[in-house]
Parts: sequence; C-alpha cells; structure tokens
Amino acid sequence: MNSFKIRHILITSLVLITTFSAVVYTSSCKKKCGSTTCQNNGVCNNDTCTCTTGYKGTSCETLWTTEYLGSYTCTQTCAPPLTGSASWKSTITASTTNGSYTLSISNFGNLQVTATATVDGNENMTIPDGSGVAGSGTFANKILTIHYTTSTNNVPGSNCTLTMVKD
Repeated sequence: MNSFKIRHILITSLVLITTFSAVVYTSSCKKKCGSTTCQNNGVCNNDTCTCTTGYKGTSCETLWTTEYLGSYTCTQTCAPPLTGSASWKSTITASTTNGSYTLSISNFGNLQVTATATVDGNENMTIPDGSGVAGSGTFANKILTIHYTTSTNNVPGSNCTLTMVKD
C-alpha cells in the first residue's frame, strides 16, 4: 500500500509540473506589447503595436474599412456651382481587389455616379479620375472631407468640397 501512495504522489506531481510548464511556455510565446498582444501581424515597438497596412487600433484589431462603411449625410460647395439638392444621402461599401481594399461611394457629389477610392494607413483617400470625378480627402471623427474636380456631368471643371457625415 505504501508503494501505491508513493506512485500516486509521483504521478500527480508529474502531471502538475507538466501542466505548469505548458502554461508558462505558451504564455511566454505570445507577442506581448505592453499590456496588449499585437494582432493581424502587428509588430511591437517600444510597447506600442505598429499595425500592418489595413489595420488600426491599440492591438491592430480593427480593419480600417469598418470605420468608413455605412450611410452618410452629404453637403458640398462647388465653384462653379453644381445643380442638385443641398443635402443628400450616400453609402460607402468596401471590396478587395488583388489584396488591396477599395471603397465605393454611391451617389458621389450628388452626381448619380459611384466613385471608387483607395485609402492609405493614415486615413488619406484618393479618388482617381474614372467616374467623372477625381480628388482626395481625409477621414476624422466620422466626417469624411473630400476635395474633388468634376470632369463630366453637370458642370465639367467644377472644384468642390464634399463633406460626408456618418449617420
């Protein structure tokens, strides 16, 4: 009976040591960065996650397109002025092509066109000429401000500032 107790104690000890070692090993293998773990291939620099293109947040947990998606109330000023209502709705959707993200803006500039934009990791937007408009903009605090020029529709050559406020 005595050898049974010793064997039981040894087996229990071995299981506990193995479990403890596994927990310590796996916790030290995580990519800790201060009090967070960098996600989506983010890299830790001085206890701050540096996110890969397309991601943002304290631990690189947010895909950048999620901030832009949705409905917007739009207004703009143009010189020379464009015809149309003073306020309208637009929607932004996202897609991927060849591994890069693009945004589609419906009813861009109240011109009944869909503009395609690319956004870099610093919230800067570029709209290449291709749908009758070309320009650039920035996104901050749920407001997208775009400066663009028309090349077709209504008044070609109008210089506009479009303000899109996320609903």
